[in-house]
Amino acid sequence: MALNSFSSDDSSSRGKLRLHIFVIVVFLFSAWKTLGEFNYLLFGKTAEPLSIEVYERQRENTGEVVGLKIEYTFNDPKLGSRDESDNISVAFAEENLTEDFKIEFIPGSANKSRIEGNRSYVMMGVFFCLLLVLIGFGIWLWRTAHDAVRKGPYERRTPR
Repeated sequence: MALNSFSSDDSSSRGKLRLHIFVIVVFLFSAWKTLGEFNYLLFGKTAEPLSIEVYERQRENTGEVVGLKIEYTFNDPKLGSRDESDNISVAFAEENLTEDFKIEFIPGSANKSRIEGNRSYVMMGVFFCLLLVLIGFGIWLWRTAHDAVRKGPYERRTPR
């Protein structure tokens, strides 16, 4: 057998390993984004912007407007005046950006602010779906291990 020859089992196990690594990375990233959302939910405060500047973000090739960058200044009771920015989509701006919009921020944390309502619902959904899959896998693993210990090595569990 040659050193560089691989069977189909090797390539399928590599594919499974890559898939598992990808799912773990997506799970960790979505957990990080969800933790940030809970941080805003638990500790977030709102403030009125003192000054506002709006810039269009354009695609380099076509010049198409893909979003807006909003730079604003607001007062934080712990840090004083803060100059920060948030990137929003054009659709979000058309639906939610009014004359009297507010800034949502974490008091005492620099660069932790956003336009009120600019949330990451997609990543939260991904996190909770993957969490349900992980819980289901844990239950399956526990039941399999429990049955193996209880029944002994020669009895097989019948599928339900």
